[in-house]
Amino acid sequence: MGARLWPLAYNGVVVPASRLALHGLARTTPKLARGIEARRGLEERWREGALRSAGRRPRIWLHAASAGETLQARPLGDAFHDAHPQGALFYSFFSPSAERMVAGWNAPDMADYL
Repeated sequence: MGARLWPLAYNGVVVPASRLALHGLARTTPKLARGIEARRGLEERWREGALRSAGRRPRIWLHAASAGETLQARPLGDAFHDAHPQGALFYSFFSPSAERMVAGWNAPDMADYL
């Protein structure tokens, strides 16, 4: 297969097949279903969060994929928030388990899936 056909094959076959497989698996895996559902409208939520904090400096973005990494990132986010109360802290994650942990964390100005 030529180099020019790979993007077509990937975008035309692999991506749609992956989406179908994910949605099929989500029917039997509640955590996966939550992760898919929570990402609807994600780009707009991040855009709104950025606009709400426009002009605030410094700005930092922390990302931790899982709940365990969230436990490790929180002290860093809290330290940033304490040292720079005029700053903006953005926090992103991948896991629905991390979503639950972030729900009670007041330090981030914006926290959501990536």
